[in-house]
Amino acid sequence: MIAEIAAINAAMAVIKTTIAHGKDIASAGSAISKLINGEEELRERANQKKNSVFSKLLGKNTGDIDEFMALERINTQREELREMMQLYGRPGMYTDWIKYQTEARLKRKKAKEEQKQAMEKLVRNVLLSILFIVIVGGLLGVGYVAWWLKGQQ
Repeated sequence: MIAEIAAINAAMAVIKTTIAHGKDIASAGSAISKLINGEEELRERANQKKNSVFSKLLGKNTGDIDEFMALERINTQREELREMMQLYGRPGMYTDWIKYQTEARLKRKKAKEEQKQAMEKLVRNVLLSILFIVIVGGLLGVGYVAWWLKGQQ
């Protein structure tokens, strides 16, 4: 959680500096990606902890307040960023920011799905290979036993 928060803070600083210098939001593309990825990872981790079997069985909610405070800090930073964009940025900059975030989230979601599909395909291929090896080995074993029995007669 600390690593995500540090990445989010660093990305937010880069974005604010970019806006303060009057540059286009697209020039801070990598910082925006880091910001969005960090936020989503933090939310994902919070949801995983909340939906964890252990936390449900044991009734533990350790770290809930830390995660809540981190998300609140992020929301405050986002509000500051919105204000900066509207005050110091070019007209329509905040709208472009929202569009850019949406595009980045969609790309990340698509990449995650592709990675999941690739992993499923890899697992399936490995299992099929193991099955093929077992079947071929079994057939060779049966053939060897038959050959050995034939030699015994």
